[in-house]
Amino acid sequence: MRRGALNDGDASASDGVVERSSGTASGTRNRAGSIDWLCLPCYDSDAIFARLLDADAGHWSIRPAGPFTTEWRYLPGTLVIETTFSTDSGTVRLTDAMAFAADQRGHDAPHEVLRGVEGVAGEVELVMDSRRARSTA
Repeated sequence: MRRGALNDGDASASDGVVERSSGTASGTRNRAGSIDWLCLPCYDSDAIFARLLDADAGHWSIRPAGPFTTEWRYLPGTLVIETTFSTDSGTVRLTDAMAFAADQRGHDAPHEVLRGVEGVAGEVELVMDSRRARSTA
């Protein structure tokens, strides 16, 4: 498990970037719970989120509103990322995965980003921000 202390000013920190993949598409997510790069449905598609390249190029973040620390890991045998945010008032867990139908692979397969938040202890105010990248076409 990886650990790090963050505050709300670090929400776009690019260190600790992890990659998720569905086999034909991938995305990156930073340690503060923001998807900063995502191309769907395949690697050569236009980016939906591209903050990895430009601070204003789109992202999807879910994080505590105030100062927090994080611990994150891949769930065993998967590319599912589990991040635990701890604050002075409580703890929440964010789970991120990319999914596709079991019998569908390749460029024509539908792909989804799945994100779930689970309250673990206490109360934590969350901030969600989603901004799509500008078209590159």
